[in-house]
Amino acid sequence: MYGILHRQDVFHQGCVVITFAQSEAATPLGPSDRLSRPISLKQLVGLSYRTCVGGELFSQRSEGYTLHVTALYEQVVVSWSRPGQPQREVGIAKETLDNRWHWVALKYRHNPPALLLEVDRESQVISNVRWNGELLSAGALEANGAVVLVGNVFSGCLHEGPQLKFHAAYLLQTNVRFGHCPLTTDECKDRKDVLRIPPKDHCYNEPCLRHGACISRHDRYECHCSARYSGNNCEVDADTRGDYTCLCPKHYHGMYCELEDSLDPQCVAGPCRNNGSCSVPTGADSYVCDCLPGNSFKHVF
Repeated sequence: MYGILHRQDVFHQGCVVITFAQSEAATPLGPSDRLSRPISLKQLVGLSYRTCVGGELFSQRSEGYTLHVTALYEQVVVSWSRPGQPQREVGIAKETLDNRWHWVALKYRHNPPALLLEVDRESQVISNVRWNGELLSAGALEANGAVVLVGNVFSGCLHEGPQLKFHAAYLLQTNVRFGHCPLTTDECKDRKDVLRIPPKDHCYNEPCLRHGACISRHDRYECHCSARYSGNNCEVDADTRGDYTCLCPKHYHGMYCELEDSLDPQCVAGPCRNNGSCSVPTGADSYVCDCLPGNSFKHVF
């Protein structure tokens, strides 16, 4: 299945098409899809894409920590920044803007610790203990509430992959229409819109004041404010009376009830109370409750 995302705000012609594994349906369109689950750099994360123009494939940001993976002319680039530090980038020299399907992924290697950028069958170390070591320590990048975007400032087709699942349960904004990829198989002839440098990050200086999610568009930023905050930059505080709490149905948890409980037999009975999350670690004999702030104990009474 494919989700179609028109990009009239970026290019005069083109669209983003996101592939799924669900039955065909239709929803409103928008400039990108936001996923509800932060990605972890300690696990394989990736997707497939097809484009003549390129753009940002996926990104994640939280509290001044950013990570972007972008398909550009003759290269695929990973760029990142940390609070108070300039943005850095590493890439693989490879032409992928050819209207063919390509695979891109970030792969963590445990021994010795390293992070690799993988494009099709080529891979390159972009971080290890001696070089760009900050990528091995995610910091706030993987915190709850981190903003994950797929297909932002991009024109082409995307196919879901590890940690980037385009299922309704993982989407905070379903800005896609499902269907087949409308791109023809013609060669890429008109190259005037090809991206040669990463799109400008309009959220770099945190204009939303850390009171909401900042989304960088082609020529501007958008602030999606947290509960109790409003204004163009989330600068208006309505105090705690404007906050809210989600009471989740059975087998779901998380700030927005966006996470599904483990189906392990030990967790099916719902032993974790007060919206705690049940899981059974690999090799363990018993379940573990991941408690929400303010709760503790195994069963989270």
